[in-house]
Amino acid sequence: MKGPRIVSAGVALACLLATLFALRLSGANGRDFACFYQTSNVTQQGDSYQLTFKARVFNYSGADITGATILLMSANQPGPAFATFPGISISKNQSTVVSSSITLSSRDYQAWQKGAAPRLFVQFTDSQGQNRREPVQLAWGPVR
Repeated sequence: MKGPRIVSAGVALACLLATLFALRLSGANGRDFACFYQTSNVTQQGDSYQLTFKARVFNYSGADITGATILLMSANQPGPAFATFPGISISKNQSTVVSSSITLSSRDYQAWQKGAAPRLFVQFTDSQGQNRREPVQLAWGPVR
């Protein structure tokens, strides 16, 4: 009788998918924060570029984040942040949009154009009072 086996396989598949979905939402795979980002209003000013950076940052950490600072950093080198977004709160499994006009060196802008994504971090104090600076997984795409 094949009917019960098909139902059993369907139930097992549904359980597997539900587990994978729960892991994705909890950030259990190490990706607590992710975002889509885009740039617009690009103008060249000598050897630098002025542009608008906009990102929708998602919180998959499993905890509400309050009073955080989001840092936009160079793709290739350490140094000061291109932009900081202080006072950010993101409830678990929710998102927020940040946007700023920034100036990039010609080198950084050309690297972005060739696919080198900037680095984004969420800096916050967790529920145990520990200061954390977590990377954000970035993907180029429309920010709504």
